[in-house]
Amino acid sequence: MVPVLPHNTSRLLARLLPIVLLLVVFWSALTSLHYSSPTYDEHEYLSRGYLYQQTGSTSLKLRHPILLDALAAAPLRLLPDIVLSADDPAITAGDFHLFAARFMWEANGTRVPQIFFLARLPAIALLLLLIAAVFGWARARFGLLAGLVAMTLAAFDPNLLAHGRLITPDVGQTAFIFLSAFCWWRYWQKSTLGRLLTAALLLGLAQTAGYPALVLYPLFLVIGGVTVWQRPDRRAAVWFYLRDYVILVAVSGLVIWAIYGFSWGPVDAFGFMIPLPAPYYWEEFLDLLTRLSRQDIAYLNGEVYRGGRWQFFVVGLLVKTPLPILILSASGLILFFYCRALLRDVSLWLIELF
Repeated sequence: MVPVLPHNTSRLLARLLPIVLLLVVFWSALTSLHYSSPTYDEHEYLSRGYLYQQTGSTSLKLRHPILLDALAAAPLRLLPDIVLSADDPAITAGDFHLFAARFMWEANGTRVPQIFFLARLPAIALLLLLIAAVFGWARARFGLLAGLVAMTLAAFDPNLLAHGRLITPDVGQTAFIFLSAFCWWRYWQKSTLGRLLTAALLLGLAQTAGYPALVLYPLFLVIGGVTVWQRPDRRAAVWFYLRDYVILVAVSGLVIWAIYGFSWGPVDAFGFMIPLPAPYYWEEFLDLLTRLSRQDIAYLNGEVYRGGRWQFFVVGLLVKTPLPILILSASGLILFFYCRALLRDVSLWLIELF
């Protein structure tokens, strides 16, 4: 049974502690920007985003969608004297390594501290949004105390703190995937048009933040199907659900198209030229598939090898995740399977387990 706090204390904690935690995370991330040097690939993401914003060029393909790069580049409008060589041959050649090096270190080398300080601010904002969403979901599901515990764990998670201030897609993708799943869960708590459209909006933004979000489409379909099947009026409810799922997919697709400026053009899909909306989105996805088919060199547990191994991600999860989080996660899974109240809405818990 979840402990219940006194009413006045609950109100104070609900208003004060989440704000304090967010301020601590914000201050920690902000003050670290002054001594955090650019990482290996930050300048590449930022350069691609700035080029796209200024020229609309789709020649550079970094194998992930444009949204996070464009968000990082947006604050650079405050620096009007940034030098951009739009006719750089590296752009035409699609060499983002060379273009990014020329753009950042050669053309704008004297402005690097200011550029990176501004460009990292959107990443920090997404980190704060993610932590706030963790609090909101846990509080809605289990109460204030659970929300504060979950928020504290997220606020001091070393992986989130490390990546939440960098111009990389990790935390941004996590934030949009989590937010879209949260909104889909809220839709099933109360199926209103507003909640459905909000879930569709966040789902579309998640797609333009990273291709891993594509798994949300079948996941949401299965979750909704299982939920409807558990209802006594499932025969009638299934048609309403299918209608709403079609709306979800259609609106999220419209969001993707809008992020890419409602562009339309041919896409070379395995030798066939197919006209599609947001061609840049699909070109990068196909480029990613080609990249994943390569047998690159990798390292795991003292061994250098070619190709991919499923153990890599398991070992990475166990090594990089703090032990208290692993212990709490294992305890939560055990409690989940022993608590009948949680099993009654098992389909909705698939989102959070994901």
